[in-house]
Amino acid sequence: MWMRQATVQVRPMIASSTTRHPAVDRMVIMLDNDPSLSGKQLSEMLGLSVSRLARLFKRELGISIVGYRNDLRFQRFRALLITTGERPPTLGRAARLAGFGSYAHFHRLCRARWHTGPRDSLRKGLFAVTAASLPSGTRIRAVVVREQP
Repeated sequence: MWMRQATVQVRPMIASSTTRHPAVDRMVIMLDNDPSLSGKQLSEMLGLSVSRLARLFKRELGISIVGYRNDLRFQRFRALLITTGERPPTLGRAARLAGFGSYAHFHRLCRARWHTGPRDSLRKGLFAVTAASLPSGTRIRAVVVREQP
């Protein structure tokens, strides 16, 4: 049976700012390393309330924590589609490897973002990885795919 585990690191190049709240810089780094972190986990690690973190993040970066995390997951999904070797994973498997909780969750977010389901989005080239498809200043650092026994 074909099974692969993929680790995709997508590093948005959000420059650190001396005027930005240090908790926001730390959140960006933590989410880049593990986009599955919840607001509650982030708040415990940083010692601030979830609502305070959410307000700071939105004020400083102009996007919500959830929106930023979903952008990271979509970038990972795109990277998985082009870097998984000889046999590409199913859309559901790629979505789970990218950090979405389930294919249904991925499908719902895809439909909300592009107004079409994942399969149609793929056919239309909406998941193609190009410089224009990634947020400004984003680059893919590394993709590691290895077989699971």
